[in-house]
Amino acid sequence: MKKTKFTLIELLVVISIIAMLASMLLPALSKAKNRANQIYCAGNLKQFFTATCGYTNDYNSYLPFGYDTVLTNYSGYATANTPAWYYQLAPYLNVPQRENSFDSLGRIYAERPTKPVIFTCPSHKVPFPNTFPTSYAPGIRAANSTAVSIVNGVRKGRIGMVKNPSTKAWLNEWQYYDGTDPAVPATVINEGNIIPGHANNFFGMRHLGSGNILFFDGHAAWTPFKDVMSPSSGQIINFGIFDTYR
Repeated sequence: MKKTKFTLIELLVVISIIAMLASMLLPALSKAKNRANQIYCAGNLKQFFTATCGYTNDYNSYLPFGYDTVLTNYSGYATANTPAWYYQLAPYLNVPQRENSFDSLGRIYAERPTKPVIFTCPSHKVPFPNTFPTSYAPGIRAANSTAVSIVNGVRKGRIGMVKNPSTKAWLNEWQYYDGTDPAVPATVINEGNIIPGHANNFFGMRHLGSGNILFFDGHAAWTPFKDVMSPSSGQIINFGIFDTYR
């Protein structure tokens, strides 16, 4: 029986076909992975809502986010009087808090997170170890609003004050305004920068040009960046969803 061998041309044709099929499949695989990350991220947000409900039940309906009118000169910074939102929710999500802190995760510094925690979007490349690997932020109007009261120098709103909760954002995806992924100071994470004129207030670019938003009724929505902010100016165009009490 005569044996035949592949010619060089035939081998090159096979290789080119395999390369072409791979080039067709890789974008689909990448898109599928991104979609999986987006679903995982939305699941994180829904758990935050459950934790928020636990917090508001324990703290007279107050939201776990405040604006310290005494110790800060800019809206939304976390302080000893009003810890970061994720720090306040950590016990409800079985995430250790730093003792005698208001913004750091991990029981002690040596035990700070060395891998993503529930506060980390799977598509957010956070450097580790990190004391606050947080990918989300509340809108500043949830604390700094004329509708809320000041208690012991802290401006905080109650969840029952939110009108039309299905259309008002509680937490949204966020990262540092320059579009990189540094170890962002917790105070900056906490403020969220949800005010007109600030670039990347809603960071809607992690999931195929979109990001997740958690609303006050508990649903998480996959939201195109262009529906919230202007891609050219970086300014909010749909400010209504961040105007918490109107």
